[in-house]
Amino acid sequence: MPVSDVRVSTAFRNQAGRAIFAIILFVVSYLLMLIAAAVLCGACLYAGITLFVSQPQAGTALIGAGIGSAGVLVLIFMIKFLVHRDTEAPPPRIQLHERDQPELFTLIRKVVAEVGTDFPKRVYLSNEVNASVFYDSPFRSMFLPVPKNLSVGMGMLVCTTRQELLAVLAHEFGHFSQRSMRVGSYAYHANRVIHNLLFDNYGYDQMVARWSSASGIFSLFAVPAMLIVRGIQWLLAKVYVLLNRSYLALSREMEFHADEVAAHVAGQRYLGDALLRFDLAQEAYHRVIDHYNHRIGECVTSRNLFTELQYTLHQIARRREIPFRHALPFPTEDTAQRAFTTRVVIKNAWASHPDHQDRVERLAATGLTGEAPDHSAALDVLRGAESLQCQLTELTFAGVRYERDPRQADRQEFIERMTYQLSQGELPDCYGGYYDRYHPLLEPRDFEELPPAALSGAPFPPAEIAEMLDLSITSADAAAIREIARGNVETRFFLYDGQRYPASEARALALRLERECEARLTERLDRDRQLFQHFCHLATERGEHLHLRQYYRDLHAFNERYAGLQRNTVALREGLDFLNTPTDADRAALAFQNLRPLEKQLEDSLLFYIGHPLLVPDILPTTRRDIEQFCAGERTYLQVDEFDIPALEQLVAMIEWADTAREKLFFLLKRALLVYQATLLTGHPGSGEGGAAQAVRNPASTGKS
Repeated sequence: MPVSDVRVSTAFRNQAGRAIFAIILFVVSYLLMLIAAAVLCGACLYAGITLFVSQPQAGTALIGAGIGSAGVLVLIFMIKFLVHRDTEAPPPRIQLHERDQPELFTLIRKVVAEVGTDFPKRVYLSNEVNASVFYDSPFRSMFLPVPKNLSVGMGMLVCTTRQELLAVLAHEFGHFSQRSMRVGSYAYHANRVIHNLLFDNYGYDQMVARWSSASGIFSLFAVPAMLIVRGIQWLLAKVYVLLNRSYLALSREMEFHADEVAAHVAGQRYLGDALLRFDLAQEAYHRVIDHYNHRIGECVTSRNLFTELQYTLHQIARRREIPFRHALPFPTEDTAQRAFTTRVVIKNAWASHPDHQDRVERLAATGLTGEAPDHSAALDVLRGAESLQCQLTELTFAGVRYERDPRQADRQEFIERMTYQLSQGELPDCYGGYYDRYHPLLEPRDFEELPPAALSGAPFPPAEIAEMLDLSITSADAAAIREIARGNVETRFFLYDGQRYPASEARALALRLERECEARLTERLDRDRQLFQHFCHLATERGEHLHLRQYYRDLHAFNERYAGLQRNTVALREGLDFLNTPTDADRAALAFQNLRPLEKQLEDSLLFYIGHPLLVPDILPTTRRDIEQFCAGERTYLQVDEFDIPALEQLVAMIEWADTAREKLFFLLKRALLVYQATLLTGHPGSGEGGAAQAVRNPASTGKS
């Protein structure tokens, strides 16, 4: 079937109409508010000048200036976006030319001809696991037929076949043919204005605070000005929701339309295969980036990010038992479903793309098979691919500041470290996933007093594993529905286990599921005690029952401390919320003073983390140094009337590090216990020590303290 047979759906047309209406509503609303602000400013200035002229005294001069400033402050707020500088950097890109890459350009010309659209103005190679269409000037594209550019991600090329690449390119050229992309340019600029007025107000708030602190009279007149500003923000927030929801709904329809174009060009299954793999590839990409982020202190960088991405992708797939075809992991809908942790389905009105599952289903519904597929590697369309990969790697890390010239990690070094990192995030296979979302927590009276006793059957039969998985999912369901009941999720309806519920019934359903989970957890505790007695029996046979009990003590002790550590970082974040609103120096000083006890608790927890034997192997010397300096120093976050931004950034970084360390330590304590129990099941010799002293060391962590 030719691409010309692809028709714009009724839903597409309806959403385009709604998006255009929302943009017009924003423009009219903003212009009316701007005119009102200008009139108010003029009236205030006139009133202030008239007052001073009628009674030229120092007091009336201050009052007149205060009256005039009220209008000026409102007008400045309305136009401050004009001087805002966009600091968002584009992703690293290399422009490609047909003389250097004839095979790629031949493929592009083939797709352009089949879709019946324009050839891109420029073709770029980026570091992304994706392909995209963009304008050089989104502003000019609102008024003129500006040519579009094509960006092809190297991260995508290393994890797709040629047929999948054909499908992805056809999808992107489907966007080329969509005139509604111009609506996106209008929505983009409208969003920038609204976002600036709603959220980018730190400099404006500080200006108002400084003006108010200059005189009590100025402060008096700044109050009504700020009330007017808050009213404007309230109105704009309503427009923001309408504008974004309508445009994002259009964006999702544009994706479905472009998917159908891809199905006509390459066949429905190939874009679907690529979409399912992209999630896995994105995870692998971020793991590699995180790996090198943690090595900044060592001044180590990557030579070729993309061969390392390939290795990581394949390792993740093998560990999850995802099948391979054509030398690539082939996740299916079934393997993708394994990662789902809830039966609650909420249509995300704020998503720019439909769910992959919805897209795959819509693609399958087309029934288009395409021509004979080419399953060779997509990377083969590039000449000098390795050189381009190294260039993109260098561009990706170009903005990183190292203390000295970084060295490039060799491949074997990366493999050893990444293999270790992946293994540290996994639990032994012998549990069959029983403990993936469940924790072996017992009360002291249980792990100290229960006698050894062998189980009559297998400790983790399939029925028990299935029951635990279902309990974990039901618990996640209850938590998700509770969030709907609290109003934290904006939705009128939701699906649970295939049944549609109004949001008004969320509270009752959440309560029912929570009670069900409590009853089932009580039954689980009996099973947990039996499992402990069984492992205690196995440990006693090896003379190691004290070691097993110590593992349970360590996990229980940290679990008792966990909630307090979490409350501390939550309270610190809430205590810093005042930075998001206009605050004078006296109030800021008082707020920082009230935070000091929480800071002291944070310092104690940081020192605890960097001294824990399970965390020590993975703490970089630079990280340890930063934490020790933070804990040893006295910080002053307010210098005269200015905030000490570096000190505040350091505090926020320490809060984030503490949260990460808390979660990691709990997992490592749980994993240490389960790894030891696994040695009892398999008959492998255990360690000579028990508990946290058995820190699994990273074989590639030489040089770490």
